[in-house]
Amino acid sequence: MTTAFPTSRTRTLLAPIAVAMAASTVVVPGAVHATDDDVVPPPPVIDHSDDTPWSTPTRPPSCTPAQIAMGDVRACLLTTFGSPSERGWGTPPTPGVGEGWVWTGSNYDGSPALAAWEAEMLTASSERFGRIRAGDLKTHVGAAVLFEGFLAEIDHHGYRVLEGKAYGFRCTAGTGGWDCPRRTLADLSFHAWGLAVDFNAGANPIVTVRVSDGVSACATPMTTDIPRWVVQTAEKWGLYWGGYGFSRDCTSPEQMLDRTFRDPPHFEFRGTPEIAERIARFNLRNDPTLGCYDVVEADGTERMRCNRDFAVEAGWRVAVDPGAPDGATAAIVNLTATGADETGFLTLESCAARPAGMPETSNVNYARGADVANLATVALDPDGRFCVYHD
Repeated sequence: MTTAFPTSRTRTLLAPIAVAMAASTVVVPGAVHATDDDVVPPPPVIDHSDDTPWSTPTRPPSCTPAQIAMGDVRACLLTTFGSPSERGWGTPPTPGVGEGWVWTGSNYDGSPALAAWEAEMLTASSERFGRIRAGDLKTHVGAAVLFEGFLAEIDHHGYRVLEGKAYGFRCTAGTGGWDCPRRTLADLSFHAWGLAVDFNAGANPIVTVRVSDGVSACATPMTTDIPRWVVQTAEKWGLYWGGYGFSRDCTSPEQMLDRTFRDPPHFEFRGTPEIAERIARFNLRNDPTLGCYDVVEADGTERMRCNRDFAVEAGWRVAVDPGAPDGATAAIVNLTATGADETGFLTLESCAARPAGMPETSNVNYARGADVANLATVALDPDGRFCVYHD
């Protein structure tokens, strides 16, 4: 039996590729959504029509371990906290220590001392979000899907993002200055890891609210143009809103605090890379407008890659589960390319890690409009899968 394997180059459909395995059906990941086996509770109602600014917010309950394990954090707040380096996001250079640091007046971005860090850890946005142009928003490669998913969703529902910034190598304001005068990693902002985004700062000023005329700081309205549905959307993607506050955050307007620090333009991710992956998978699998595929990077890292063309893009190694019996080490696969719009090739290979770049061999070389097939034996990885590489 053959199963369609659509491919894409630069997000346009190029060729439907058929894959089959002798004497058995190959399971090729296509548009992956919730199945009958998935436990998907009804999402909370998000009223996108109510744009009333949420100036005295009430925090939702913290996510339970079960919600975090599932990746469904739509009705809770991911409140786990700690140093990003301790949580698996990499260890950056110590700010201002050694040569090659250039202070711009607001950050150290682009300093020679940060060249390796920025090249390895950051990725630029591929889409436009409001007035933020494609490529202008830089986030951590392991969390980019969360921030881009959040911004794309609020943009789609009508919230206007006028300006914004994610990565910025600087310390927190509480350290005595944004330029890291203490020279310690502990003082770095989440922005330094690309794990936070600020937008529309002019309409959402950062402020320390204090008791006024006997009214609790939590009941004192803050200035913001952010409605509740925007915050709920952020929480769906695992992001914590600075409008709740930080070390002395307000759980509700009824809470009595003499002061609280509000940072309404700020949204940050506090979990681990594994939690980020779970949240992304849950949200993407349950978005009917996306086609999502399990892609294995050359280094063995597995990520879900999605687009709205429902097509495999050039350079992806898509994992295929042939349903092989336990202990199987290889599969005989009939790989057929049909109806290609351009020339190219497909390679069958194990999903195990290998050197980066294109594979050294191909199994099918196809030309525009031609139907090409080839029978090949491919090694299976420890999980019983093989990968199809599309150039």
